[in-house]
Amino acid sequence: RQLNPDARLDIVGEHPVISAPGVRPHGFLDMARPTERARVTDLLARATCFVMPSHHEPAGIVYAEATSAGIPTIGSRIGGGAEVIGPGGITVDPQRPSELIGAMLTFADPVRAATGGARAQSHARRYTWHLAAERLLHALGVVPASLELGAEFLNDSSLPVESSLTSR
Repeated sequence: RQLNPDARLDIVGEHPVISAPGVRPHGFLDMARPTERARVTDLLARATCFVMPSHHEPAGIVYAEATSAGIPTIGSRIGGGAEVIGPGGITVDPQRPSELIGAMLTFADPVRAATGGARAQSHARRYTWHLAAERLLHALGVVPASLELGAEFLNDSSLPVESSLTSR
């Protein structure tokens, strides 16, 4: 805050009461509720970067949501988040505040933030629901790995996907 007095920190999720200049707590926002999902979408649209240096993060779908919004992401080096964050972000050790501050200062630079956001959005193309479904069907052996599925396959309700999955 001392180096960037206009900085703003929007905090979403369950957290203790926070009262500090430039900090705006939003509490838990339920993505199943359209009004709360719209608030998250708006926060991502206005963000310079997304920050979530969690102590335990197996993958972090929220990282994919942030990168899809075209903003650079700062996340935990613990777990699988680094793969989802990709080249448009920075991973930090959540036990080292100096790393987190350094990463935040990196993206406080508008050029670095824009470059990171463009890289993030490009990287996020690997994390669409279509591609996730395709990888899952390949992994389950429903279709051979050599076959690339098209959107029409994934939308075809006449295919015996359920019986293939339950017969294993």
